[in-house]
Amino acid sequence: MYPNQRSNNHVAQAKMYGAGTKISAALSKAHRDAKSKGTSTTPELLLCIGQADAYVAARQSAAPTIPIDVLTKELGGKVGALFREYDLPQKSRLSH
Repeated sequence: MYPNQRSNNHVAQAKMYGAGTKISAALSKAHRDAKSKGTSTTPELLLCIGQADAYVAARQSAAPTIPIDVLTKELGGKVGALFREYDLPQKSRLSH
């Protein structure tokens, strides 16, 4: 391991965490908006579910190098719950 490798991982982890917080906030807002409209799903909600799923899958693939944090675990749980709530096909998920 090179001396600067650890700091690069730390920088990458901080950037990914920042992106994750934005995705989580957008997902929560889209879910609230869909509930308030009384519709089953909205295009914004489906987009946010897909973005959150892709984020979790990317974090899972980087797991050996960059450890999974609490936010990623929570987003994975939210994505799974939304897939079940809106009866979306589980086989189309990127994350596991």
